[in-house]
Amino acid sequence: MARLGAIHGPGRSVTLTRFLRGESVIDPGSDRYMNHVHRDDIAAALLLLADAPPRENAIYNVVDNTPILRGECYRWLAEKLGRNSPPANRVSPAKRGRSNKRVSNLRLRECGWIPRYFSFPVAMEGSILPSFGL
Repeated sequence: MARLGAIHGPGRSVTLTRFLRGESVIDPGSDRYMNHVHRDDIAAALLLLADAPPRENAIYNVVDNTPILRGECYRWLAEKLGRNSPPANRVSPAKRGRSNKRVSNLRLRECGWIPRYFSFPVAMEGSILPSFGL
């Protein structure tokens, strides 16, 4: 079974969209880890798993190699795009907002999967920002 992280790709990034709309905030009291995965890396992982010998009850986490704090995402975007960092403010947790996990993709990499977009900055620079015209 494949378990997907937060999906992003060309024209799709909730984190970037919120940042560009000015809707993002950095919660200094409860910054949390986010586990992203690029849509192209998802496709590669699923194709690999479709051809792999089945392992009973195995769960493969399809995420990039580098979990990143939400605040780091927003600070990176601010620096990259020459904008101000989002304000610091307490945030009510969203549906998945209480989660704060660094998810490992080790089992999937042991099968031979190598994500092309192995981190948030690499995916942003190599695919997502250009698709947003940035």
